Amino acid sequence: MPVVTLYHNRLKSMLNLSMQKILDVLPYIALDIEEQGKDYLKVEYNPNRPDFSTDYGIVRALKGLLSIEEGLANYKQYNSNLTVKVHKSVKGVRPYLVSMLALDGKLDEETIRQIITMQEDLHDGIGRKRRKVSIGIHDYDKTRGPFIYTLEDPSTRFIPLNEYEEYSLEEVLNKHELGIKYGYIINNKYPVIKDADDNIISFPPIINAEQTRVDEHTKNLFIEITATDLKAAEDALSILAITLFDAGFKIKSVNIYYGNKRIKTPNMTTSIMDVDISYINRLLGLSLTKDEIIRCLRKSRLDAKASRNVIRCIIPRYRFDIINAIDIVEEVAIGYGIYNLEATYPLHKASGNKDALLKFLDNAREVMIGLNAIENFNFDLIDKDILNLLGMNYRYEVEHSKSKEHEVLRPSLIPSLLKTLSINIHESYPQLLFEIGKAFEDEEEYRLAFVLASKDANYTNVKSYLQAFLRALIGRDAITPASIHPVLKEDASASIMLNDRIGVIGEVKEDIINALKIRVNVSLFELSLDKLYEMLHS
Repeated sequence: MPVVTLYHNRLKSMLNLSMQKILDVLPYIALDIEEQGKDYLKVEYNPNRPDFSTDYGIVRALKGLLSIEEGLANYKQYNSNLTVKVHKSVKGVRPYLVSMLALDGKLDEETIRQIITMQEDLHDGIGRKRRKVSIGIHDYDKTRGPFIYTLEDPSTRFIPLNEYEEYSLEEVLNKHELGIKYGYIINNKYPVIKDADDNIISFPPIINAEQTRVDEHTKNLFIEITATDLKAAEDALSILAITLFDAGFKIKSVNIYYGNKRIKTPNMTTSIMDVDISYINRLLGLSLTKDEIIRCLRKSRLDAKASRNVIRCIIPRYRFDIINAIDIVEEVAIGYGIYNLEATYPLHKASGNKDALLKFLDNAREVMIGLNAIENFNFDLIDKDILNLLGMNYRYEVEHSKSKEHEVLRPSLIPSLLKTLSINIHESYPQLLFEIGKAFEDEEEYRLAFVLASKDANYTNVKSYLQAFLRALIGRDAITPASIHPVLKEDASASIMLNDRIGVIGEVKEDIINALKIRVNVSLFELSLDKLYEMLHS
């Protein structure tokens, strides 16, 4: 969940309230206070409310709840003659661009920090780590339009932000930290935004040019957003527009040309949603009148009108998190005051009952604990290196994983337990470990894996654990015909059979043990608890 840092002096100045009053009411607009310092606090907000990524958006909501300002937030927008041409060459890369001007404002260090934080939160949320949306914020006085968004030759050079020397576009992708991190998004294409003097001011979604750096002397901003999804770009621009308006800037539209087609952005037109009064009251357990519901919505910084038994809600453009009627009910509840709602409890008990399969898994767990094995809990995602080492195939890989430890869905529980043994080499032996969890091959299924690590670990003693487990759980023995498994020795590897093949058992190959730096022999078994459960209930 994203976290925003708020400073006491700014909040008190913007709201004209004591800090204690502000702290008391913050949780009632769905914010969690994560940390309190001497002169600041950190609050966590839901990613579906990116308007809370700055103190301007939070103050806007608090003013409504506290009846300082109610209804739609004040917003004005003016036209400009500035144009951006979107060249057809970008169609297969990042085909959309929206833009605006924010003029005659004042920036201090904290406001700049908040704008940058908002930009990065929008990149991570709506922007899907810049894959879907990327934002460029420029000092408009250091450039001039009209602008063009087009593909450029990879040898073209410019000075990236925070650099002192020119890079070619190709060098940015291969050498610059941000190019290495985000270059995969554009797949060896080179989209740029150029100004009237043919200067590159942006290489989206990678980096802006040093030429248009924003600092405390900046008064006029040119903002551009490139995207693979036009609605997502317009959503992000609406957040920037309302925030910069609240920060004291004059917002002007920009004319975007796609060939002969022109669109004007930002488009801050409100939307309408009709909701039955009875639906609102039924879900909240209240008996609010039309006027009371309208007042609640206005305190949530919406607006509304009543028509017979329906409330017509007017939703500002930046509240794109409001999708259907239940969202309106939530806004009524916030405006009413969560603290004013009284909890009621049902007169009868209706406690849930465990699923039969989960009971079966619990029974399996108890049996393994009874065999003196220690339970392990591992992630379903694992790194590819351990699977490659074991010679195991996988089907499902996380695209552009941010963590090497979480690259693929594990096809077996065996790699996770062997990796644990490789970490536990300084612990005493024997080590008996087991895990009950999901593996992912053609389909996902619950499995049990058990490893025995000791000087004397072999096929015979691990099979004794298998048979003890099956006898205790289902009262049956398995047969174990020889088979081949990439992790197990060819002369000590078998399938586990109970009517059908349900797993594998054997001794781990010596080269794998050595590669993992495990100091003793390892034997193991793995079986499908889903198949075992189905056999018992067929």
